[in-house]
Amino acid sequence: MRAMSDGPASDQPRSDGEFHTTHWSLVVSAGRRDDSAAADALAELCERYWYPLYAYIRRRQADAHSAQDLTQAFFARLIEQNLPAVAVPERGKFRAFLLTSVKHFLTNEHERAAAQKRGGAARRLSLDFDDGESRWHREPFHDYTPERLFDRQWAVTLLDGVLRQLENEYATADKQKHFELLKSAARRRSRTIAVC
Repeated sequence: MRAMSDGPASDQPRSDGEFHTTHWSLVVSAGRRDDSAAADALAELCERYWYPLYAYIRRRQADAHSAQDLTQAFFARLIEQNLPAVAVPERGKFRAFLLTSVKHFLTNEHERAAAQKRGGAARRLSLDFDDGESRWHREPFHDYTPERLFDRQWAVTLLDGVLRQLENEYATADKQKHFELLKSAARRRSRTIAVC
């Protein structure tokens, strides 16, 4: 498999085996409020990016509840201000746009210092923070910067999606046992690499 690029492609592997990041057409669709597919596209973007952004915020925020509130508030702002509509491919990667946006958001929230109570007027999204916090505590301890952790979590999220797709393909071909053997071998190999 070739290295990932941030060109106008998708998170899923293409038939030629290349692996890319977010389709700009998905971002554009999410930014069109008058488009009937906009809500689905926006939901897909939120699903793809919520945990990497939560991990970034959580690295900067010692308190889990504060990190959860900030993540909720950031996604509410993303929706209310229709941020996908201002993201353009000419300015770089969509994930870099989101990371810059969340940095500005956190700076503004810190400067305001007038934290809203949990569940206040902010529009709430259905994000699984119990799962997010559980995943956070399973993370190995390291000295990653929040930016590096964001990139790492983005890659893990992408790989999880590819693994699910591969599992479905093997199931469709009635080769579930082959998939389980490959998955088991890959886990053993990754543990060996991690120890080295």
